[in-house]
Amino acid sequence: MSAAWAGFLALESTQNRVHPVPLFVVEILRSGVWIAFLSHLLHRIGGSPFIRYLANAVWVGVLAAGTAWLAYVYYGGAGNIGSVVFP
Repeated sequence: MSAAWAGFLALESTQNRVHPVPLFVVEILRSGVWIAFLSHLLHRIGGSPFIRYLANAVWVGVLAAGTAWLAYVYYGGAGNIGSVVFP
């Protein structure tokens, strides 16, 4: 997954414009795969189920916040990403 992520970033860097939606999707997928992998490792060594559920809840929260931010950028009249990052 990290190789696909790096390939996507390399492809995006060859263009003049970075597209935030596909970049966000790839970042979220990469993060989700890593959290699932680390959660599985934690389960294998006998870690607390609470920590595993907490990690998944944080990931879902970041996904929801990022989706809301992208919706604001595209449909909320922000104009462009620069006007959101640097008001």
